[in-house]
Amino acid sequence: LFFVPQITVDVGCASAGYADFPLSVFYLAAAGCLFCASEPGNDAFFRLYAACLALLPWVKRDGLILWIVAAACGVFVILRARKSPLSSLAFLPGIVILCAWRLYLNATHALQAADFLQFNPETFRTHLNRALPLLSALVAEFYSLPTWSLFWFIVAVAFLYSLPRMRDPGVVALLIALIAPIVLYLSLYLFSSWPNYLDHVGLSISRLLMQVVPVGFLLIVLAVSRRPEKHPQRVEMPNRGTCAIARSERTPVVELA
Repeated sequence: LFFVPQITVDVGCASAGYADFPLSVFYLAAAGCLFCASEPGNDAFFRLYAACLALLPWVKRDGLILWIVAAACGVFVILRARKSPLSSLAFLPGIVILCAWRLYLNATHALQAADFLQFNPETFRTHLNRALPLLSALVAEFYSLPTWSLFWFIVAVAFLYSLPRMRDPGVVALLIALIAPIVLYLSLYLFSSWPNYLDHVGLSISRLLMQVVPVGFLLIVLAVSRRPEKHPQRVEMPNRGTCAIARSERTPVVELA
């Protein structure tokens, strides 16, 4: 992460005082804990995921989108890993925070931001022609070496490397946690009220992408840690090695000679 200019030196970087980087840290913690919780017997990680999930809408308004994505990933892991129905209580704190914040805004008659139009099917239909220019702007942002260096190229390679592991619910949840916020953020610009919506994209997309950068870095680490063994005759280490290290109790592993 220290080699990504957007994180270290650009406008909105980690030291600039914006809430985007702290939000990205909590989102990384939620995604990472959920990845570990997808393995049987790691219920402690699911509780940590629930705690981080509740903090997402508290840190910043943008955290609502990240909360929705992380909660959807949590539902997927609960169903695929066949966890207890009580696990769904993990979503309750975040819902309470969202409702309380909405009640507070209504009670204080707070002014709403005027950057976006009303979210309705009619606005979506009339602004659908923005889709291709928005996609082009996103691709151009990914190619911006002064902003991101080679980060997104490496993430793309890690994504392709993770595709054969789609049977693992933790990997699927991690990929969704990376891709879904980008798609949702880009879709928001369909409702931009700016006269030139591409200016709106140019001024804010890098800051929004920074919120998912740590998850992309986690995907890179996962791809590197699971690279194929150079010597097939050796005994393969168990999967989910990163989670195993974090466990408080030792589990039997096959030691290499």
